[in-house]
Amino acid sequence: MNIGAARRSISGLKQLLTFKQGRVNARQYLAQQTRMVSVSSRRLQKKLNTSFRKDLSIILDELKSGVQPNYEASAARKNTEIQAAVSSEIRKLFTTIVETNDARYKPVLSKAATDIGFGFNRVEAINEWGRVYAWGRGVQFSNISNLMTQDIVDDIEIYQSEGVGVDQIGRNIRRKYTQLNKNRAALIARTETHNAAGYAQNAYHKQLGDDLGISMQKQWVATLDARTRSAHAAMNGVKVSMDDDFSMPNGAVMGYAGDDKGGAANVINCRCVTIYIDNDDDVVDEKIPDVNESGTVRLRPDG
Repeated sequence: MNIGAARRSISGLKQLLTFKQGRVNARQYLAQQTRMVSVSSRRLQKKLNTSFRKDLSIILDELKSGVQPNYEASAARKNTEIQAAVSSEIRKLFTTIVETNDARYKPVLSKAATDIGFGFNRVEAINEWGRVYAWGRGVQFSNISNLMTQDIVDDIEIYQSEGVGVDQIGRNIRRKYTQLNKNRAALIARTETHNAAGYAQNAYHKQLGDDLGISMQKQWVATLDARTRSAHAAMNGVKVSMDDDFSMPNGAVMGYAGDDKGGAANVINCRCVTIYIDNDDDVVDEKIPDVNESGTVRLRPDG
């Protein structure tokens, strides 16, 4: 039986719905998803870096005025800013994913689009995904904020114990943490946008499949360059059914690329994606041409 086809009765009418897309280029899909997530990641990184710079300035202003920096207040500021920035950007990313997928699949599911409005309520779904994704992440963001603040406070106390003057302490702290905070913002942004994109893609396809009575498969697609984890390179091309997890080489299980269930070893700086396909789709894994600003066609090095 073709798992990409299922019968469903709609208003008394029996119809056969499939998810067959035909030929699917895994490299092309990876490139498209990477570009989309990169745009979101850059926006989030900029917001976080601005917030961290402001917080550092407040700490150093307190120090200069003769007041010992308020650890609790600083950690709380960063935690609030991280959660607000991530929440705002993730909602934009979820909306982009829904719109992109709707456009991608409308020809495939044109009959469903005509008969039942192309499936689930998008606004309600995005709200629910945002709520579920954010659940529990507050603890993670709080830990990040606490650690970032503790490092700064510890360094200030060390300088003070060594008799370093206030102005010099300020210069040392600003020089060190301006770059460290920028790196931290980049790491948070990359990880959160990648993980959120993986979550939303999986949620979209799960909800679409359930709503239309369509079964799908999902396939792991690794970037396959010098920075790719060997374990993730080994997962490239692995397929499982929509309701199953991927079994990772280290024993972890993941519902999709970026799934927090895989732990830090499988999530931090991961660039893999998951594609969703019909059992009869022809999935190819080929290098695709890229065009630089001058219009010259070149092969992508991550192919």
